Amino acid sequence: MSLIEAVSLLAGANPGVTLLLLALASLVEYVFPPFPGDTVTVAGAVLVVTSGLSLPGMLVATLIGSLAGAAIDFHVGVLLARTADGKVPSTRFASRLARSALVRQALDGAERSSRAFARWGEVAIALNRFLPGIRAFLFVAAGMGNMRFARVMFFAAISALLWNALLVSAGVALGANLDRIESVFRTFGLVAWIVLGVAGALLLVRWAIRRRRAGR
Repeated sequence: MSLIEAVSLLAGANPGVTLLLLALASLVEYVFPPFPGDTVTVAGAVLVVTSGLSLPGMLVATLIGSLAGAAIDFHVGVLLARTADGKVPSTRFASRLARSALVRQALDGAERSSRAFARWGEVAIALNRFLPGIRAFLFVAAGMGNMRFARVMFFAAISALLWNALLVSAGVALGANLDRIESVFRTFGLVAWIVLGVAGALLLVRWAIRRRRAGR
């Protein structure tokens, strides 16, 4: 979905439906990361500037949607952690799956990673709205890492408010120039992915070096 299509969709609805769509888009983005929730949110920010959409309404709708989606991801992480620990009764199929060496190894690795994530996860949660594509997995990791739900939601709210403030500022600065706004956020997304890729590569190198030293 392009920004122009998103703006047209939202502009064609009454304000109440527009706010509902903004909340749903923010929620779905956390549950189904490929969904272009950021594009819909940017469209909402554009309408605040160009069509008089309620700024408080836009902020509240996207905040509620973001927190609802984040809460779902968090509790999925909690459920995965309990499943890995054998605390959740499972079906026959789930039991067989859990006995699989590959699945067990994946769950053990995810659990270790989530515990490490819990040490610095609050920073990642506070930045989650600025991290395209992976924000849902951050909340799953937070749930698996036994982070405090209230603190996770607090930092998630701060992140959502900062992100929406950036979007509205961009809308004010660029006005109705949708092509320019879309280009700016496409560039931002590309830079964010490059930074994430470099950070991931550095962590992988660090892990490989530590493993080699441990094997000596």
